[in-house]
Amino acid sequence: MVITVKMNRCDVISFDGVCMANVTALNHDDSVRRIFRLYKTETDFVAERIDDPTTIDVRFWGARCKDTDSIYEFFGNEPLANYLYGSLQLAVPGLCHSSTA
Repeated sequence: MVITVKMNRCDVISFDGVCMANVTALNHDDSVRRIFRLYKTETDFVAERIDDPTTIDVRFWGARCKDTDSIYEFFGNEPLANYLYGSLQLAVPGLCHSSTA
């Protein structure tokens, strides 16, 4: 499937891929505040962030990501990003999972 992502206000890329995750954060009035999406291509990933998508203040970010480290660099560690990582079952760098006996 051909997908188009706005990398910023002016630049757009199109690629053949599949959406692996699509998560949203809502405002108090249930309008969408932020969207994070991650797509998989044959060779890499494409990360997309859209802020305030239904307003005139809409902002776009996009990046090609070669691996999970670059995915973390793009999305960061805010709660919505952590939700995206959890939905993909990715281990978050810096967190160690230990069991107590």
